Amino acid sequence: MSFARIFFGLLLAGLMATGTARAQTKVFEMTVLGFKFGKMVVNRTLLPDSTEVYTLHASGKATVLWIDFVSETKQEVRYKHGKLLSSSYTEIENGKLKRWTRVRLEGNVYRVESNKGARSFTEAPTFSVASLYFNDPSQIKQVFYEAEANYAPIKYSKERVEFTTSDGHRSVYYFRQGNLQKMEFHISIAVVYMERIA
Repeated sequence: MSFARIFFGLLLAGLMATGTARAQTKVFEMTVLGFKFGKMVVNRTLLPDSTEVYTLHASGKATVLWIDFVSETKQEVRYKHGKLLSSSYTEIENGKLKRWTRVRLEGNVYRVESNKGARSFTEAPTFSVASLYFNDPSQIKQVFYEAEANYAPIKYSKERVEFTTSDGHRSVYYFRQGNLQKMEFHISIAVVYMERIA
């Protein structure tokens, strides 16, 4: 093989690498009542066109107060130039669709479709729950809650973020030097803890 072919091959590989997506992944272990019951994997991918794609997949199985729960949550959120383009959220409990929400930008209006019906809003989300997994929240005042497609005011103090969502759940996120380490989700029957393991 000639030097020219090798050089051309390396140059082409380098050009292709610069045009590919860059991704980050974080894995959290889920615990309830002292028992480990599942994992959550979150990803942030930066596409060549500057679109940020956040995905979340959480699944687990637990018994709480003699009741078996098998849950799965999937989410995808897209931002471009700091503005939400779309989000989708699906929550399945014991094999049945419990809650779903889809948001998409059409012109200057966000269209929402969900298990609660359809509506629209115009304020562009710039920071959502998905953003918390990879970005520093110290300068934000509110977070967009994809599951209900609305905003929650946040309290930030010493690398701790806390907010209560419109469905009444209190969430607490703990950071270390700007990196998310663990969370607490206070739901009606228990507190779910998540701790980063990778």
